[in-house]
Amino acid sequence: MANKIDIPDGWEVKKLGEVFKKINIKNKDKLITQVLTNSAQYGVIAQEEFFDKSIATKENINNYYILSIDDFIYNPRISKFAPAGPISRNKYSIGCVSPLYTVFKMIVNYNINFYELYFKSNIWNKQAYNIANFGARFDRMNITDNDFFNMPISVPPLAEQEKIAEILSLWDKAIEQTKELIAYKEKQKKGLMQKYIYPTKNKVSYRIGKLFNLSRGRVISKQEIEENQGIYPVYSSQTSNNGILGFINTYDYDDELITWTTDGANAGKVFARKGKFNCTNVCGIAIPKNRDLCNLLYVTSFLNNITKKYVSYVGNPKLMNNVFEEIELLNKQLDLYTEQKKGLMQNLLTGKVRVTV
Repeated sequence: MANKIDIPDGWEVKKLGEVFKKINIKNKDKLITQVLTNSAQYGVIAQEEFFDKSIATKENINNYYILSIDDFIYNPRISKFAPAGPISRNKYSIGCVSPLYTVFKMIVNYNINFYELYFKSNIWNKQAYNIANFGARFDRMNITDNDFFNMPISVPPLAEQEKIAEILSLWDKAIEQTKELIAYKEKQKKGLMQKYIYPTKNKVSYRIGKLFNLSRGRVISKQEIEENQGIYPVYSSQTSNNGILGFINTYDYDDELITWTTDGANAGKVFARKGKFNCTNVCGIAIPKNRDLCNLLYVTSFLNNITKKYVSYVGNPKLMNNVFEEIELLNKQLDLYTEQKKGLMQNLLTGKVRVTV
């Protein structure tokens, strides 16, 4: 068997065609109108969802293959998400797919979840890549049916297949839940920004967002101030002493801009700043995009007359900061889960790490 693979004791190597068979049932009489596509990133989905329109026409779908639930579909188009072209399991619906795809189904009583994961692993990608003929199309794999179904695949004992699939599915669930949380927090962040930074045109903060780049300072502890005493002011959330918390020997800003207190009892107090200075993380910072359009003293005076009503309207001024921090932490968690799953797939699907059954 070409393109041999190493397996541990107790596993078998079989040809793909011994475990799966090709499905080439044509959509005669156009009985099925739902056209599906196989995306490397999203798996099997409706063609109109992926392309925002239907590529296939009613006239040509009679030449398409019928795809049933739990059939597998191979798309030879390569991408960064699928360097050998994606193989996906159809969980979407019965439909029809382009004859450019290869459709196949399991014909033995193995764990289908295991092979769904197997076909998304680097193990499979390397095998497919090794036998492909790219020809003139640099973006598409060219593998004959004979080579495709003669490719070797690992066959662990059924109990191990089930256990491996169960373990990896836990990471899939964690990844999906984290993605959902990120999407929720991003939506929450967008709502907050629309409400408090870029509201409707009749509110002044919309104009502020157009005229200024908005950000925050950094965490500057009392210990840092004590250990690095100098001449450059550190502005914080207090309003006494012009908002100065202390002085250090370095500066983060050498500019003329606006700061405002974002947290605590003094939230909403606005200052015009000039020179070399620092700001803590409870200071919002507004840097003019076009200084010819902004008289900072005027803007500062104007904002100080209206910001307090927005503080009571906002409720908890720290909420915006919390949302940003939560999104950052969730993205780090997502990266961790994704890397852990990659490592697990490499070890479990090759048998380098054996599961206890």
